Amino acid sequence: MALNLALNLALAGCASTSAQPLLPQPAGHTTAPSTQAASVSATSVQRNTDGFHAYQSGDLSEAARLFRESIALDDKNALAHYNLACTLALLRRQRPPCETGATQAEILAHLTRAVDLDEGRRTRMRADSDLDDLHALLGYRLLDQGLPASDADLRTLLSGVTLWAPASGIYGSTGSLVLRADGGATVTRRVLQDDALVDQAQPDGRWSVRDGAIRLDLAEGMQQLHLDPSGALMDGDTAVWLGTLSECSA
Repeated sequence: MALNLALNLALAGCASTSAQPLLPQPAGHTTAPSTQAASVSATSVQRNTDGFHAYQSGDLSEAARLFRESIALDDKNALAHYNLACTLALLRRQRPPCETGATQAEILAHLTRAVDLDEGRRTRMRADSDLDDLHALLGYRLLDQGLPASDADLRTLLSGVTLWAPASGIYGSTGSLVLRADGGATVTRRVLQDDALVDQAQPDGRWSVRDGAIRLDLAEGMQQLHLDPSGALMDGDTAVWLGTLSECSA
């Protein structure tokens, strides 16, 4: 029985820490095939199990450390990548991301690696409340929906998404763009005033899609862009809006 418990914990993906019983996750939360347990090193599986215990007890910092160790022992451990993504997403709600390494880019990198290794993780992530804060990120949308095959797909992909302007030196991203479902576009620029960064909302604009191109009609001008598979909106070879926030660069 103890062996089965450990195996269930090793195979389960993270679920919300609001769950009360400290028991193996129900069947719906376990999607990893037995082939993964056979192909991943035993020490990596054990470290992932230890991390899952720490996660369930609410010690997210320790859980993240153990999941990272599990990945270092065997980078093919899809569950450790997935569990680390979940844990970092929760840590991000509690502490500044630069204290824990819980940047948007880091979370998405581990989630993408988990899905690459185990397609079942894609289905699991859609129902995982730990990852709710990622749903407006373009990288998450691409992982969930794939590259758009039509203008309608592209509109669905971008509707409600938040994008960021490239970083400027040590100050990080210089602004954000929200593509609203009603076709509106909200731009906020970060400007330096009296040695402090201040967010300034710009007049609302519009966005539209035609023949695979994304048109932004903004107060600062019109932009005709295309989607790069990496998750950025490009003007030729130049990234104009990025799918993740530039963090911890200073």
